[in-house]
Amino acid sequence: MGARGAWMAALLAGAVALSGATPPVITLQPQGRSVAAGSAVTLSVAATGDGPLSYEWWNAFGPLYPPQRGASLVLTSAQPGDAGRYTVRVRNGSGTVASAEAVVQVTPV
Repeated sequence: MGARGAWMAALLAGAVALSGATPPVITLQPQGRSVAAGSAVTLSVAATGDGPLSYEWWNAFGPLYPPQRGASLVLTSAQPGDAGRYTVRVRNGSGTVASAEAVVQVTPV
């Protein structure tokens, strides 16, 4: 495959942005939390990149349902079943980046 073929393959794989836009970069990773059951938990991420930026929060099983699409994930009354590892994917027209894992621990009261 020549240079043009390699460039085209990269373009189709999403590795090359035609617009010259800046892909997202996470500037503040979400931090894990340990809370008592029934307490609120907020995980937040900060990112830069050409907008608009979109966010999608995941746990160990996949994307959260209902979808959580903001820069912060709020669990208003955390329960032991909410404990686990969470990540967020930040996306724009030039790419996607995944955060580090944030571990949420929920202790029964």
